[in-house]
Amino acid sequence: MAEEQRQYTDEELEAMLVLRNGMRKRILDRKPHIKEYYKARKLHAEVLDSMSTYYYKGKFEPKVDMEILAQSEPYGENEYKIDSIDIDLTTRLGIFAMAELSIYKSMPHLSCITEEYIQKKHFKQPEKEEFLQSMMDSSTGLFEITGTDSYEGTVTFRNVLTNEEQQIVDIGLSDTGGRFKDHIFTRIITYRGISFNAGPALIFKKEDPYVKKTIQWMKQEPRPGMISMFVDLYRHYMDDENRIEIKKNEISGG
Repeated sequence: MAEEQRQYTDEELEAMLVLRNGMRKRILDRKPHIKEYYKARKLHAEVLDSMSTYYYKGKFEPKVDMEILAQSEPYGENEYKIDSIDIDLTTRLGIFAMAELSIYKSMPHLSCITEEYIQKKHFKQPEKEEFLQSMMDSSTGLFEITGTDSYEGTVTFRNVLTNEEQQIVDIGLSDTGGRFKDHIFTRIITYRGISFNAGPALIFKKEDPYVKKTIQWMKQEPRPGMISMFVDLYRHYMDDENRIEIKKNEISGG
């Protein structure tokens, strides 16, 4: 008679998971690209901390380049005014959303803190000056996961609007295997060959009819740009009582 399979207690399963995650982290921490990833994350955190202080002290005043604005395509009925967006700055997501609209280059005719830091040569350290340019060159998108590698800490994203694929480092998402089936709206920064997601990560079910409609609209009329999509999806996300909350350590963005 075959021996019955032992049933582990919840405490035993949790202990095995902790042991497995600890071993995985030790393996990852020895890899050169993960070490570079940690350095990039540290730089990002230090730069954002400086910019947040700069913003809350009232030192940043957005400037509009009227010449660029005059040459750009009109936004029409889908025009968005950044100062009219209701952002809850008491939440982690709200702080990231405000950063998305003021720290990064959200519109070609509107200045941002990163741009101002570069122009004023705010940092004396060459690596931070280099990182600022990486922030200026970064972009947002709505993505789905097409591949993961748990022991490399990498995730392959496919942009649902362009079908372009990009590999990023995300230690949390890389360990989800094929279980993560949702759409993610986030920003991708690439610094010295290491790409990672940053800022607000808005998670949506793929079958969400509102998101499907937004994707269709963006494919048909891309002129308003990703800032319009971000504002649209941010409002939808905050209004959704059943929105998907990001669990601790599930995604590395921030």
